[in-house]
Amino acid sequence: MQTLNVTLESVTPIFMGGADPRGRPELRAASFRGALRFWLRALLGATARGRELHELQRAESEVFGSTEKASPIIVIVRVREKLATVKFSDLIAQKKEEKREWPGIKYLFFAARETKKGELERQAISEGQQISLQIRPRPGWRNDEAMRRAYAALWLLSYFGGVGARWRRGAGGLQVTHVEGDISPDLPSLVVASFSPSELRDKIREGINKLADVFGILKSGMSPQFEALSPGNYKIVIINKTFTSWQEALDSFGQAMRDFRKRRPPEYHTIKNILQGISASSDPKVLRAAFGLPIPFYYRSLHKNNQPHYRGVVRGAQHDRRASPLIVRVMRLKSDQDSKFTILMMLIKNKLLPENENLILEYGGERDKTRQISKGEKEAKKKHRMSLPSDSEMEETLSLFFEYLREHVGETLEI
Repeated sequence: MQTLNVTLESVTPIFMGGADPRGRPELRAASFRGALRFWLRALLGATARGRELHELQRAESEVFGSTEKASPIIVIVRVREKLATVKFSDLIAQKKEEKREWPGIKYLFFAARETKKGELERQAISEGQQISLQIRPRPGWRNDEAMRRAYAALWLLSYFGGVGARWRRGAGGLQVTHVEGDISPDLPSLVVASFSPSELRDKIREGINKLADVFGILKSGMSPQFEALSPGNYKIVIINKTFTSWQEALDSFGQAMRDFRKRRPPEYHTIKNILQGISASSDPKVLRAAFGLPIPFYYRSLHKNNQPHYRGVVRGAQHDRRASPLIVRVMRLKSDQDSKFTILMMLIKNKLLPENENLILEYGGERDKTRQISKGEKEAKKKHRMSLPSDSEMEETLSLFFEYLREHVGETLEI
């Protein structure tokens, strides 16, 4: 394979910025390269070279380079026309004249909103935009194996991933619409040509089997310390239902996730009690950590009643952020008439935090209205130790979420 030219189409808006993330969005080849590197690592982590971290790093650098050596391939991103953009407020507007919103999309993309700190709302590259991506060997180099690995990473990205901010929550979804290049028949097709969710499931299963044969994915179970596509370490779930737009699809998922996580016992009441100074159980657990960190909590009732503490954030004691193991994608299906979409989810098991690290609830730091303090003085932040749920408890939480989706969105298909 000498040169691979593909046309990508944005299925959902892409939040990708330059020096100013809240300025005009722009496509960056480095972001695409980073996304491809992530999926290559997930693939190679399930092979024999993934058993040792230094071997995995070497295998990854053989495709995308490292600080010590250049990459044998070049990734180029181009656009033929000026890309259309959309503001967050317009993106979530369902019917402007009626002031109706897509509440599920608003929930999933909340980080793009205008903030009270004066940060402007983010803009995104609109859905339906055409993007040209070229992957080719560096001049004077020829490395067919590196090109094959890059192709495999692109297949995984186009089916399960995305680019830009909030890609794990459905933003930045891309699908390949056209391919030029000498593609080996032992590699899966990049173009989605499925008319239904069940056909999509079968094509994905076929594609994963091809990658397993080509790259030697180990059959025996592994427990990697990072996100890897080894057998038993991931699950793919597709909603067996079609939607008329990406908004309808993602909004249905977003509302279900919001409602599942909202006011879940016992942590909702436990954290509310801690904020009010009421004694809580020793080292209470926060099961919704299964969806990633940090987790903000806000209690409108406490705010309305002028309570000194009405918000808090649960995070790791040493690690503020941990990516969600659950990735959601909107997939556009092939259709002879109107557009059809469905929802695809990939759950990749991974250690939430290193061994012996706990969660903490951090709160305070704002002005305390219940006592006299000097102008500008702030209360010191408070920290409350929380227990990290076990792997089995987090797996059970996610299983309950999938069950909730089946009840409130649609039946599911699993791979």
